[in-house]
Amino acid sequence: MATETSYPIDYNAYDTLEIIALVEFLAALEEYHQHPTQPTAPLIEQYHEFRRILANKAEEKRIDDAFYAQTGIRIFQTMQTLLESR
Repeated sequence: MATETSYPIDYNAYDTLEIIALVEFLAALEEYHQHPTQPTAPLIEQYHEFRRILANKAEEKRIDDAFYAQTGIRIFQTMQTLLESR
């Protein structure tokens, strides 16, 4: 189960479904780091949705930096590793 993290998302910038997708992705990323043997295909799909919703490199970087500060997990690095290992 994911930790009780307050995710670094500007909740006023996205609609409800987008917020749900962003939060679910970040929670799944935490879950993956706790249990790295789980299947990665769903996480990769969630990452593509995460990137589609943000569609802004500066916002991706801001969220990645804040998420790293809170959890020690780098979104971009983790996903690059998973994508390369496919």
